[in-house]
Amino acid sequence: MAVGMLDWIAEVMYGDLPLQYGERSSVANEQFAAGGALKKYLIDQYPEIKPAPAGKMLPAFIDCRESKVFTEPLTKSKKCKDQVKVTLPVLVGRVLSLPGRNVIAECVHIRLVQVLSGRPSYITAFLA
Repeated sequence: MAVGMLDWIAEVMYGDLPLQYGERSSVANEQFAAGGALKKYLIDQYPEIKPAPAGKMLPAFIDCRESKVFTEPLTKSKKCKDQVKVTLPVLVGRVLSLPGRNVIAECVHIRLVQVLSGRPSYITAFLA
């Protein structure tokens, strides 16, 4: 986990415990390059987003007010089609900005994209 990603939850849930990231958590590590690229894309596309402090990668939240969450009665797993509808254009924009656009997505999400979008450009972005 990159430095910064757990700051908020640690403060809220474990405020009495010190948070210490491991030595491999530096945002300079190659494993966090995709996260850094996504952060840059979001800031470029949405100038109202303020960059994280130097040396940190903070979570990005997309406002999905009034979205409805469906809870599977047997497994208690949750899914929210409304969140997919709100975040899909953001994700597709990022995918289409990638050279080569090699993306691996979960089959369930691909099917949900197909059902919700009905737009070939969304499917192409995920499967290209």
